[in-house]
Amino acid sequence: MKKKRFGVIGIALAILFLLGAAPSVLAAGLPSVAIPVKVEVEGAAPSVPEEFVVQMEAEDPSYPMPEGSVDGIFEMVISGNSFMSFPSMSYTEPGIYTYTIEQIAGLNPLCAYDPSVYHLKVSVTNAQDGSGLTAMVALRSEDADEKLAEAMFTNRYGTSPVPRDSNPPKTGDESNILLYGYLALVSIAGLVVSVVIQKRGKRRSS
Repeated sequence: MKKKRFGVIGIALAILFLLGAAPSVLAAGLPSVAIPVKVEVEGAAPSVPEEFVVQMEAEDPSYPMPEGSVDGIFEMVISGNSFMSFPSMSYTEPGIYTYTIEQIAGLNPLCAYDPSVYHLKVSVTNAQDGSGLTAMVALRSEDADEKLAEAMFTNRYGTSPVPRDSNPPKTGDESNILLYGYLALVSIAGLVVSVVIQKRGKRRSS
């Protein structure tokens, strides 16, 4: 009986030891960050939802990025009104990691694509209890300093083409117009002179 008791006690102590050690192992895990993105569509949207491309770019290509990124850039496709998150990014070293998030304008001339730019800062530090790393996330828009829970883009559809540039650069077309106007004036003047000469000739002949 004593042997059985000691055996049970030993097993119980082993279980308690493992349970006590487990939290430190979990706390020593690598922190990961996944940024949510929301796309809203307004106006006369097409019957087949358009696919929008949202891009995340690291300030330094060596920063942690979602799997599948190329040269510090990751593009995520969102269809119509949707809510998605970028794949998670894992951090192995303390530091401050910065990114930008923006939407790539599509080709639909009836859509005004949201040009908002978001700035993401991930601050990775050592946990105070020495158990591993912790990550603090700060997402802000370019126009405000308020921390945001998600990056949101609102795309608006209209019934007429959206002007891409309200102040297009000037070209050499104006000089061509002036040249054509000058040639037209010369032609009109030539016709007037020709009519006057013809009238004078008729008068002399009569």
